[in-house]
Order: sequence, then structure tokens, then C-alpha cells
Amino acid sequence: MVYLEGAKGGPAGDKPVVVDQKGCEYLPYINSAQVKQTIRVLNSDPAMHNVHPTPTVDGNKEQNKAQLPKGAPLEFTFDKAEKFLRFKCDVHPWMFSYVSIFEHGFHAVSGKDGSFTVQVQLDKSLCRANGSFDMTKFWVEPD
Repeated sequence: MVYLEGAKGGPAGDKPVVVDQKGCEYLPYINSAQVKQTIRVLNSDPAMHNVHPTPTVDGNKEQNKAQLPKGAPLEFTFDKAEKFLRFKCDVHPWMFSYVSIFEHGFHAVSGKDGSFTVQVQLDKSLCRANGSFDMTKFWVEPD
């Protein structure tokens, strides 16, 4: 997970972020979204799950919804930025994933090789004298 430190604005998160329950796992394990962007949770499994986001930031509502096998998608939004908001399944306690919620659009989940893309129309006040800027990496998932 990478993000631009101190950023504001950026590209709008107008498409839903999708998390799927497949093989009794949440996929992807790590994801990111913007404040008030829809997070759509699917259940591709032949088993019932529940979707239980457990925010720790005041203003983000905890919810707990059952989802039938291959049932209709469930949708969630959050009003405040929060790093690593945990989604879990209480039916299968080994199932969980994290979605980091940002106030801006300058964030990405890196690939297995560490590559990532962030679309930047940068406010020059965020740049250093040499024109570079600070990207902060705050998660490394070992292979």
C-alpha cells in the first residue's frame, strides 16, 4: 500500500472497490478506497458468510450483515479516513481483509513485484525543491 503524504483531492473514486469472498478468503487481502466511495462485497462461495467491518475511527459505522451463498452484493461506505479498516467474517474466523480509506485519490496497492501506479496532477506545494514528492509505503506483505 502506498499513498501520497499530505495530499488533498485527486481523482474521484467513482467506481466501487470490489472485495470478493472466494474459497473462504477475502480477495484481495489489501485494498484502498476514498471516503464515501462504495465498497462492494461479493460472495462467490457456496457458503454463507457475514461481512463485518470493524472500524476504529469515530464516525465510521460498524456493521454486520449476513450474505447468502452466491448472494446479492453488499455495499458499504465510510465517512472518515482510516488506515487498515478490517473486514471480517464471524462465521469463518480466519477470513479477513483490510481496506484503507483515504480523503484523497493518491493511493494504490502495489503488485507482488512492488510496482504501483498513482495518477498525479500534483499541487506544487507538496513538491520538494528538486520536484520530487513523498510517497509513503505502509504495508509490506511477505511472499
